Amino acid sequence: MDELDHLNGSEFESLCRPFIEMLTGTDFELKGHNLEMKPVRGSADLLQDDDYKIIGQCGTERNYFTSNKPLDDIDSGNKNCPNFKTIYLFCNRKAGGDDFDKTKERVEEKIKQLKKGQKYKIFDGQRIARKIYENIYQTNKIEEILEYLPTAYQIYLLFPQNNVLPMLPADYETRPEEQQVADVLKQVDFLQIYGLSGIGKSLLSIAVANNLSLILVR
Repeated sequence: MDELDHLNGSEFESLCRPFIEMLTGTDFELKGHNLEMKPVRGSADLLQDDDYKIIGQCGTERNYFTSNKPLDDIDSGNKNCPNFKTIYLFCNRKAGGDDFDKTKERVEEKIKQLKKGQKYKIFDGQRIARKIYENIYQTNKIEEILEYLPTAYQIYLLFPQNNVLPMLPADYETRPEEQQVADVLKQVDFLQIYGLSGIGKSLLSIAVANNLSLILVR
């Protein structure tokens, strides 16, 4: 959390891209700065690759939770992506006292004014740090995220790796057989998957194991 607090705007936006991809399971474009890494005003910082239904806005202001920045970010997102369904608001600062709850109330009122039924999610530095920790062995985005948190990354490298599930390739596509296997495992403790070499038995097993572990974590 301390390392998050020390990130500048561009660094924080770059961290938030793999972070929001971890949260949503979809790819995002980083639009918050230009090729010279200078901030771009009046645009959404993070845009979902396919249809921009999910957008993200990032803030590093010390007074983020007592200022109009969250509301301004919603206005900017609505102006540039009027059809968004969900907006994520990220700040690398820890919300003090009841500032987080008050910000949620203000954001909820702003969302209601848009009258489009959008959803919102807010993460301060503490909630971002906790979510990274909870998913540290559950996501293939972890090294991209920890690239901006060097001390946390060094500690992560010291963690024991025994009994950690392998990660799936980024281009792995979910298969209907995964649910069939999971359904069988509700009735038995183990089963055997067999078939010709190279048809994807190992990847299928890893996918099922990761999905089941996520259920247990939740």
